[in-house]
Amino acid sequence: MAFIVEDGTAKADATAYCTTAFVDAYFADQGGHTVWDALNTTQKQDAVVKATRYIDQRFHSRFMNQKRTRTQSLQWPRDAIHFPDGTLWINSTEIPSELKRACAEYAARAASAELVSDPAESRETESETKKVGPITTTTTYRSSGRKSATVGNQSFNDYPAADLTLEPLLKSAQSAVLQRV
Repeated sequence: MAFIVEDGTAKADATAYCTTAFVDAYFADQGGHTVWDALNTTQKQDAVVKATRYIDQRFHSRFMNQKRTRTQSLQWPRDAIHFPDGTLWINSTEIPSELKRACAEYAARAASAELVSDPAESRETESETKKVGPITTTTTYRSSGRKSATVGNQSFNDYPAADLTLEPLLKSAQSAVLQRV
């Protein structure tokens, strides 16, 4: 798979929000990451591409503002984002550091497991009942204990270290206005 890093110019063929060198430096600042540090360059690039795809699939509808162009391949860059007082927070050619850091966190996880797993493949059977007579089959699956977010009909695992890093770039969950009549 191609590894083309978005540089803020709204590339039509970009596949990644950050370089592998960025992820290396990010984890080096934290004392290293056992899984990430053991990867070769190709594996790191694949993990960053998977992380970027995961971010876009999971958060595309929750990011503030609009994509800068209709032809760009990724969700960022976005239209300029301003503070309430009108001052510029994120310009329209910027890939925010929050997005790059979250991509690094997701990439480390993507290196060792799928970020979005197929529910049919990932469930453990807790109990199973089969009846041959007038055919009855009952299967109960064990809960993984892992929390997940749902976007459309797709379920995504929660990764708090990465999810919370993206929070400043997302629309408020409390954007609805309630009015008593």
